[in-house]
Amino acid sequence: MKQQPFDEWVLAAEDLTPEQAKALQEHLSTCKNCQALVEADCAVRSLFTDAAVISPDPGFVQRWEERLNRSRQKAHRRQVSIVLGVSAVAAGIILSVFSVKLLWLLASLDDLLIDIFWEGFRMIEAVALIGHFGTTFIDVLSGVVSPLWGVALISLIVGLCVLWFISLYRIGHQNV
Repeated sequence: MKQQPFDEWVLAAEDLTPEQAKALQEHLSTCKNCQALVEADCAVRSLFTDAAVISPDPGFVQRWEERLNRSRQKAHRRQVSIVLGVSAVAAGIILSVFSVKLLWLLASLDDLLIDIFWEGFRMIEAVALIGHFGTTFIDVLSGVVSPLWGVALISLIVGLCVLWFISLYRIGHQNV
């Protein structure tokens, strides 16, 4: 006879259909190997059900939690060390790049001072030019526009400037 389904049925934990159970019983009456398998299976199952539950040694949970905490702390220290190391390398690279730039700047410090001096003169010249433009504009406007319209025009310009500053302030201080 074929052994395959009977070996599986003997060791199966689920229930068999009535036909399968009848076929298994008929097979067991003639097959010594399957009878030995049933006896071994019953012996193993009884060992599992009769075996006493072994409790862990006293303090096992505490020792396990301490070991787990040490392992976590070690992993945390390793991660912090890696982050600090990478940060130190990055800071070193950035510092070296900026130190090269700074050395170049210090080497040409006299050129830098001359550039700052000339830029200052250009700013003063630009302010003087704006002032000259303003006085020329007022001189031309005073010959063309009556004093009442001039005051109204200046008031309009000042009002627009105030509105502009208020708008900038409100945009800058919005609760986003």
